[in-house]
Amino acid sequence: LILFYISCAPTTPTFEIYYEGERNQEGMEHGQGIQTFPGYGKYIGEFKDGWKDGLGTYIWHNGKLLGQKYVGEWEHGKFDGKGVLFKVNGEIQSGTWVLGQFQENWTIESVEYFLLKEYLHFKGFNYSKPITSVSSQNNDNYLPPLPDNPTDIAVVDFTGNSVSDGDCRALTDRLRTELFNTKHYKVIEREMMEQIIEEQKFQNSGCVTDVCIVKIGEMIGVGKIIGGSISKVGRTYSISSRIVSVETGKILKGATYDYKGEIDELLTTGMRMVAYELIK
Repeated sequence: LILFYISCAPTTPTFEIYYEGERNQEGMEHGQGIQTFPGYGKYIGEFKDGWKDGLGTYIWHNGKLLGQKYVGEWEHGKFDGKGVLFKVNGEIQSGTWVLGQFQENWTIESVEYFLLKEYLHFKGFNYSKPITSVSSQNNDNYLPPLPDNPTDIAVVDFTGNSVSDGDCRALTDRLRTELFNTKHYKVIEREMMEQIIEEQKFQNSGCVTDVCIVKIGEMIGVGKIIGGSISKVGRTYSISSRIVSVETGKILKGATYDYKGEIDELLTTGMRMVAYELIK
């Protein structure tokens, strides 16, 4: 007589976790590090008191999710903040996350510039190759090389469509600042522009045509001038901008930026993106 005994007690699968990186005084993962889950995936990025926390990348190594990756912010071990999920089927979820759940769509460019601003060691997304190490996140510099002799440029106040004059003024000032920070142009200050325009007794309110913009450029004495508009339809904002040659009146470069959400994002990220596109 042979008896067979089969245990029906539940079992919990276990797997090894390997970690290489910085630790705190208690020995927990803390700072920059790499956490590997053999057969499952790998996390490269920041830790806090033993949790994935900060900016990091997780790459899936298993089954149908092989090659899928998330790049962005984490909190207490979950996607939380701004980030992008690159799925194996080519779909991209880009925007905000809360406790691992996707919340609101942002453009991938918006997320990239937010992370570039908040995390100095972040070098941008690499769309074509999986990120397998912290150093492999390097991307080509977004801006072209600095010119030897930056030229003068002026920015007239953008006009608004369902956007208040005060908001347009604030956003235009931010664009001036972002252009100045790139060091690709010598940006004429608002006060100097207004003084010259006032001396010429020129009415520049609502200056939307290229002829009007060129006229202001001639009075200020610059070779290039930027104008544009900011519109709102529903919850979607759209910035349209252009660089105009004062000499020829022709448009040299145009840039647009669309965003769905609160107007604050245009101030913190949108105008920087417009500045970069006008320079690129």
